Amino acid sequence: MTNRTHILLCVCLLVVLAGLGVGMRALFPERIDLPFDTTSTILAAEFSETPEEFGAVIGVDRRYAESLKLQQYLDFPFIVCYVALFALLAYAMRAYDVPAARWVAWLAIGAAVAAGVFDILENLTILRGISSTAQLLHIRRYSLPKWGLAFLVMFLESGVFFFWPRLNLWFRLGAVVTGGLWLAAGASGLLFASLASVIDIPWSVAWLSWGIGAALVFLAAIAVRDRLNKV
Repeated sequence: MTNRTHILLCVCLLVVLAGLGVGMRALFPERIDLPFDTTSTILAAEFSETPEEFGAVIGVDRRYAESLKLQQYLDFPFIVCYVALFALLAYAMRAYDVPAARWVAWLAIGAAVAAGVFDILENLTILRGISSTAQLLHIRRYSLPKWGLAFLVMFLESGVFFFWPRLNLWFRLGAVVTGGLWLAAGASGLLFASLASVIDIPWSVAWLSWGIGAALVFLAAIAVRDRLNKV
């Protein structure tokens, strides 16, 4: 991936994703009253299946209902950004001189778009549940495929960093660390999503967050390096 415009676009998308992610998490405190052994209201909402589970997420007197509704609306631009980021990284992978790079790239793009579609359906289902917590929601029918596809993309696109061309020692180390985080998040999350192990998926989500942060630092450093080389 050597196109400076693509790198800058990825950096911008990563900054927006980081900002939206921090903003969405700031809407909720860590909680000990949630199902699925998680402290995240967002993840607990995504994995809810029954009115009782979703009611526990909303909280007594629906105290978290408005915050959860706002989080869902913020998630729509978040979806657009991560699908665009995954697509840009996959598009760059097409030019790599590694076996099956083109096919892997198209698979990653397709999986990213599909993840976005499932994410939108998940958001709409949660919004419907906020309006009426008495109905059976089956949110997990959308959230598990969404996470599985997102983790698949990270697994596939770890190669973007592992095989990044023409790097010196320190940048190569950064690329390997970033690729390793994407690989760890992708492989573990894909396993847990395929097993429907909703208790374990948050562990992979944490690795995903570290991987996104590492990608932001790495790509920003590449952009600065390329800029300095042109001076």
